[in-house]
Amino acid sequence: MKNFLKRFDTISVLLVFFLVSIPFFIFCANRINNNIKQFSKQSTYITHLKLLDKDFNYFISKRGIITNYDIINDKINNFYTTLNYLKNNLNTNYISNNQKYIKELNKIEKDFQIKVNLIEHIKSYNSLILNSLYYLHDLKKRLHKLPIKDYDMLDDILFLSTEIFSNNLNNINILKKRLQYLKELIKNKNNKYLFYFYNDEQALLSRIIFIKNEQEIVNNQNIYERLENIYLSLKSDFNSYINISNIIILGVVLLLGLLLTTIMRL
Repeated sequence: MKNFLKRFDTISVLLVFFLVSIPFFIFCANRINNNIKQFSKQSTYITHLKLLDKDFNYFISKRGIITNYDIINDKINNFYTTLNYLKNNLNTNYISNNQKYIKELNKIEKDFQIKVNLIEHIKSYNSLILNSLYYLHDLKKRLHKLPIKDYDMLDDILFLSTEIFSNNLNNINILKKRLQYLKELIKNKNNKYLFYFYNDEQALLSRIIFIKNEQEIVNNQNIYERLENIYLSLKSDFNSYINISNIIILGVVLLLGLLLTTIMRL
């Protein structure tokens, strides 16, 4: 009778351990599954932000192209919304320090506002610069009585301006030399249209240089690369979590198997 009670107590203890281990196993499995879904969501957000940033970079690099600005505005709002979604979905079990990610994302958001300012400037300057180019082409027609050499130089100035506006910035110094020659030419010729041409071309060049300087600042932000680094860091944290979780799950499975085998033998 005493042996039976002792055997019954042992089975009871093992059975309790077995029954407790099953919910723990289910809890761990569900937790891992939820974190997998969370990482997938974070990855999707980051990929979306990177694609949007590429779209903005393309828009910035292709000045002078007529674009539907409503689409650009929607993408800007989408970027901010997605960035906030990402920041609000970083409280997961596998992230050791979510504040470092939030801090970097806040920096990206701040830098992105600078990019938005550049986009807004480009949108307004596109119209101004295109109108200036049309005006200068019309103004050139009033200067058809100039010597061929000087008239061809005006053509050259307009061609260089159009190239530079379209983002071929290699010829800025050449254009400046042409404008200096034009300035000297004005001194020798009492021609108001030539004077108007020079002033408008100078204003046009100033706008292009302003956009160019802003663009250089934006190019140094490297938002795309920084988002990629955040993804790689998150992936590293996630992989470490999965490795540890797999060890725990394996341990629980082995424990359940051992308990079940022991109970069946008693």
